Amino acid sequence: MRIGIVGTENSHADHYVRNFNEHKRYGDHRIVALSGGRSERNEKLAGAGGIEQIVENPADLIGRIDAAIVCSRDGRQHRAEATTLLDASIPVLVDKPLACDVPDAQAILDAAHRAKVAVSSSSALRWADATTELAVRLGQGSRPDLVAVTGPADPASEYGGIFFYGIHVVEIALALVPDRPVTDIAVEALSDTVVVTALAGGTRLLLELVRPDSRNQVPWRVVTAGPSGSIVEEIRLGEDYAAPSMDVFVEMLDSGRSPLTEDELLAPVRLLSTVAEALAE
Repeated sequence: MRIGIVGTENSHADHYVRNFNEHKRYGDHRIVALSGGRSERNEKLAGAGGIEQIVENPADLIGRIDAAIVCSRDGRQHRAEATTLLDASIPVLVDKPLACDVPDAQAILDAAHRAKVAVSSSSALRWADATTELAVRLGQGSRPDLVAVTGPADPASEYGGIFFYGIHVVEIALALVPDRPVTDIAVEALSDTVVVTALAGGTRLLLELVRPDSRNQVPWRVVTAGPSGSIVEEIRLGEDYAAPSMDVFVEMLDSGRSPLTEDELLAPVRLLSTVAEALAE
């Protein structure tokens, strides 16, 4: 398929161009066009990937591509960018987050439903090898009583506030306790950490969203506890950490089916919207 990218300021665009075009990891699936005009950034990506088409706006991609990746840093832009392409019956991967509020997220899903094309969205950490392996381990035992996930997030981020990096923490947690409604959400803002507790079925979630600073890197860490024992795991990312999420995207293109249900796509947006509203009070 011919694939276009919207939102090339995100470093994930480098991963997409490298894997699809330079390494030819996915055969004939290829990045053929970039949106955003002839910026220095787009010229560099085009040169690295042998991409000949650079257009100004997402709508200009229509007729030139068969699928799209929307990866603008600010999730508040995703609704306009994704629905423009979905309305043209182009399947779309929306790089995290799907949106920064539930109405925008639902509008994206509704556009895909109307056009009868696949749409998906996820943090790369949802599909990271360490997350997937941990989910398998938890699935083999009794349901954990507690899943605690720690990672970086800044409520003051210019790219959608808590959504920009907080989505990683939330999606790791929801990948480990899938298909369960999230209820009883409580939010506490400390000096440099936002602490969120919730229930996912019978599992207590504890999310620690730590404001990063120039002195320390905040790792992604998971702690689980339950009848089957305890697990402490750091989610470490290698150079090609986005490759598993690209594998899932290509499978979606080949099958025509989203890897996540509508509820699974909306759940992280609902949870983080509740957090953002609590922080704004």
